[in-house]
Amino acid sequence: MLNEEQISEWQQLVDDATPGPWHSNTVDENTTSVCVICNNGWGRKLLTIDRSGSDERRMEANNNARFIANSRTIIPELIEEIKRLNDEANWLAKELTKYKPCAFTDESKSCGGNCVICWREISSKSSKPELRESGKGEVK
Repeated sequence: MLNEEQISEWQQLVDDATPGPWHSNTVDENTTSVCVICNNGWGRKLLTIDRSGSDERRMEANNNARFIANSRTIIPELIEEIKRLNDEANWLAKELTKYKPCAFTDESKSCGGNCVICWREISSKSSKPELRESGKGEVK
């Protein structure tokens, strides 16, 4: 799991970068650029990538420019998703502390869903979605 320091460092990189969205375009036979479209509709070049050489080299340069340009919107979205998932994991960890270990060690018995193991077992075997979600169902 990523720690808060790493996420904060990435967020700072995003915050310090030129606002997006960014775009890539071919300038001429030998140049591809990454630019930002300003409010007036004109592009401001951020980066120029040399694409001189073979067709393979040109394709590689175009792909790199597209990757860099798209990263400006993808990275912030990924950071937000990481934060959301971390919050969810923290919530789940807190919720799990509400359950006590099962008193039954015999697999043929159950505490009725009051521990995490029995709750999972009951909810996964239930044919009714509402019982699977609540964990309250019959175990045979």
